[in-house]
Amino acid sequence: MFNDPTFWKHIGYEVIGGQLELGKLVTLQRSAERTPTYFSELLSPEDSIKYQSFESKQNEAEWVANDIQDSINNKELEPSDILVVFPKAYTLGSDSAFLMSELRKRNINCHVVGKNTSRDIVFVEDSIAITHIHRAKGNEAPLVYAMAANYSNSGLELGKKRNALFTAITRAKAWVRITGVGHEMDELSQEITKVFEHQFQLGFKYPTSEELAQLSTAYKDKTDGEKQDIYEGFNQIKKLKAMFESGELSIEDIPEELRPLFG
Repeated sequence: MFNDPTFWKHIGYEVIGGQLELGKLVTLQRSAERTPTYFSELLSPEDSIKYQSFESKQNEAEWVANDIQDSINNKELEPSDILVVFPKAYTLGSDSAFLMSELRKRNINCHVVGKNTSRDIVFVEDSIAITHIHRAKGNEAPLVYAMAANYSNSGLELGKKRNALFTAITRAKAWVRITGVGHEMDELSQEITKVFEHQFQLGFKYPTSEELAQLSTAYKDKTDGEKQDIYEGFNQIKKLKAMFESGELSIEDIPEELRPLFG
């Protein structure tokens, strides 16, 4: 959340209800002046934005490959009009392997930016570009797939992860497809459904200065040491839960304030 409420106007939103002030209720929507005219003339929200949750990465890859094939065959898109974005650089190889296999089964060329091509070249003629969020910045395509979006709804530093998903989505000039796996993606899909239900209007109570300070502390980037402490704490909880479930610990052995964690 921006410390200066007026920043919402700088990034293209307008007030349609309430007051854009600290501690006040406000409703925002995207300004028509900041939206290309062809969006309303040629596209519908339902066609422009699609999202889907899957049980496995394989299922996700099959759906995306089928959708890409349909877009090439029926929407007159070229492979070079399509960009696939994954959230993490260090797992891009393994994450993209499922999709690359499915695309090749359909005789659709693809490349991992920086691996099969130069780092400076994102789009290649007759090939689907696949990359991670950091390399996607500064590049746009008519059709973008934000895959593994479930990553933005789990673990630490959710603010940073949500910003990465936002960046992926905003690479799209016309169509975006948001996909992921598991219950984290199910929850994210529910959020997106609510956005549709509210006709893309954002209604909320703007935090006070004190609440903004609390949010800043809660969502600040963690140091490596802080992350290590947190993960060690999680592992200890998992170990204790396993001992409780196996009968090595009874509920009486657990401090009263921690008992809700054990059912």
